[in-house]
Amino acid sequence: MNRILESAELDPYLRVSNKIMQHLYSGGNIVFQPSGVAVHPISNHIYILASVGKLLVVLDRDGRILEIQQLNKNIFRQPEGICFNTNGDLYISNEGRGGKRNYINF
Repeated sequence: MNRILESAELDPYLRVSNKIMQHLYSGGNIVFQPSGVAVHPISNHIYILASVGKLLVVLDRDGRILEIQQLNKNIFRQPEGICFNTNGDLYISNEGRGGKRNYINF
């Protein structure tokens, strides 16, 4: 693993990004570039959306990875926005790249 990725001197954002990349690393190039973040109103889990790579990552409040989901690129063309309603329903919005803009209740 790259020595830069192991540095303890990284800011918290980069530490979480690098932790996720290391979790996904399988010998190829991993790209994780968050495009949105939201906190679940009931569980307080942190949901991070990445348009590049089409990933949804769920963390607990201590930054531990709870779940990583690869989003279907045919449904989530360019996921950029993420939010919850008060009931905890997740919404992801897509920019209009190559089609109409939309949002999906996930």
